[in-house]
Amino acid sequence: MLLLAASAEQHSVHPLSIAIQKYVQAQQWTVPQHRSSRTIVARGMAAVVPEFEGFSGGDVLVGSCKLMQERGVEGMELIHPEDISMGYIYVARNGMLLGVIGIKDPIRPLMKKTLNQMRRYGVDEIVMLTGDSEAVAAQVAREMDIDSYHAEVLPEDKANYVMQLKKRGTVMMVGDGINDAPALAFAHVGTTLGSRQTDLAAETSAVTIRSEDPTRLIEALQLGRRTMGLIHQNFTATITVNSAAMLLGALGVITPLWAAIIHNTATLAVVLNSARILAPAQKKLLR
Repeated sequence: MLLLAASAEQHSVHPLSIAIQKYVQAQQWTVPQHRSSRTIVARGMAAVVPEFEGFSGGDVLVGSCKLMQERGVEGMELIHPEDISMGYIYVARNGMLLGVIGIKDPIRPLMKKTLNQMRRYGVDEIVMLTGDSEAVAAQVAREMDIDSYHAEVLPEDKANYVMQLKKRGTVMMVGDGINDAPALAFAHVGTTLGSRQTDLAAETSAVTIRSEDPTRLIEALQLGRRTMGLIHQNFTATITVNSAAMLLGALGVITPLWAAIIHNTATLAVVLNSARILAPAQKKLLR
């Protein structure tokens, strides 16, 4: 069952798929090559695996309980996972359930601290959008003190929720997978977080943080707020100085040469003021 699952999930970057691949590699097992595979969005993988080392292959489905139900897989009534703290991957072959793989999907370290800091930084509401089951989502929401959550959602559902939230204020969407890409595109600020983010999510987002440390989100917010502060300073200084120079020049108090000098000096000052954002303390955000 594990080898069939690893074969079907061989090219997937989903965290649960990677967990299966790592386990099989740790056992030093040889993963059979599938003839074909395809991703079923927000559900799992389907693959055709040939016979291997005395084991039977066939049409393999690997994914969520909902995927198995939608495909009419037999034997689903025989298994009732009880540990809601685990993520479950169902494995079926030729329309029959082979079994279930339970995988611990731990919350990122420092995530709760990060969410608390974001609230203190002015974030009013934190909403979790996940394709996981209702039970898992509810448990995570309780542990993280999240304001609200939506479980078992499809990529288009995530995008719709983001569109609804945009009517109430500025939305920052954080994600890392293919399923997050539409929501990242629709958010005011799309942010990808993690070293295993997909190319599609990274290209769709406005901010890319290639780190597993969630506290980088706070650093990104601080950098963004500092940047906007510098922009406001530059606009205020430029408008004030240039307006004063124009007025003095029009009244004949200063010559056109001095007006030009003042204008160019203000421009240089704006550039130097903007360069403060590149201070060494902030460079770590640009890696």
